[in-house]
Amino acid sequence: ALLRWIDRRKAEIAATIAETEVTRLVFKWLGKARNTSRAVLISGNSRFGKTQSLHTWCAMNPGLARLVNTPASNGESDLLREVAKALGMEIGPTSTVSRLRDRIDYVLTHTRVMLCFDEAHLVFPLNFTRNTAPARLNWVRRSVMDAGLPCVFCCTPQSFHSAQKRFVKTTGYSIQQFSERLLKTVELPEELCREDLLAVARIHFPKLAEPYLQYVVEKTVATERNFASDLEKIATLARDNAHEAGRKLPTLEDIKSAIADVLPPLAPVPKSAAIPANADRLQSEGNRVATAAPKPRKPLRGIVPTTEDEPPDREPAVAPRINFDSAKPEVLTVPAGS
Repeated sequence: ALLRWIDRRKAEIAATIAETEVTRLVFKWLGKARNTSRAVLISGNSRFGKTQSLHTWCAMNPGLARLVNTPASNGESDLLREVAKALGMEIGPTSTVSRLRDRIDYVLTHTRVMLCFDEAHLVFPLNFTRNTAPARLNWVRRSVMDAGLPCVFCCTPQSFHSAQKRFVKTTGYSIQQFSERLLKTVELPEELCREDLLAVARIHFPKLAEPYLQYVVEKTVATERNFASDLEKIATLARDNAHEAGRKLPTLEDIKSAIADVLPPLAPVPKSAAIPANADRLQSEGNRVATAAPKPRKPLRGIVPTTEDEPPDREPAVAPRINFDSAKPEVLTVPAGS
């Protein structure tokens, strides 16, 4: 009965997240990290479902992995406390760093639970000098990676690489001790396709008709953002708008109002080319434009022109007159030198 309940709970949690390319990649490499007992770095931009996928997989598999919310501080003790909380261990104000470290090492060694560090760029110190040692990174490397235990680091590429580069530049730390222990650095897609956005919309609008879902997705795609988080915000506001109006399901007006509050306004359509000042005169003349022949060259001052300087006899120059109302241009004869 307990195993059946665990399976039902896993299925219910899996139904709360859409199956997108981001979700499939995160799930795949979480499983590979667990199966190979190696470390994997998952890097992707925010607002595309990366963190939600990580949270969901850990919630679906509590006996295999635990999510660690990496704290924004310098101390190793703060990280150890978050790891202890993720493992379900009791901690108090009197818990020392050495005791926490020993207890965590004991639990990890005997359970081989995979630790998943969200906001992984925070394993690097926030404030440091040229002599600062990365205490958190060293603990993860010694107690987890070198111990043959699986772990996953989840981050945005801008935050992680910036923090790593800044720390290495100041301290001269040999980052290869960490990077060479990674099995794989997974780069997630930078945008979601239309089918993925529809899948996300179906999760957040479970009882909405398909034309409404298409409408929400089209509005999201038009902004060129393609954020999964935008669909979640639109659904939340649309449901709240319907609740305030006493309705169980959101209407089209509720959705439009939510879209206006969440999505940025579209860029204005560029105006056509400027209309020439003589447009009215050209229109009255039948939209005909005459091209004048170039003026003859004037002789230099103090030099008497000869017959060679005079323009030779030639046929009258012919310039086309364009009629915009007709496919064939009319021809206007212009005398030479006029």
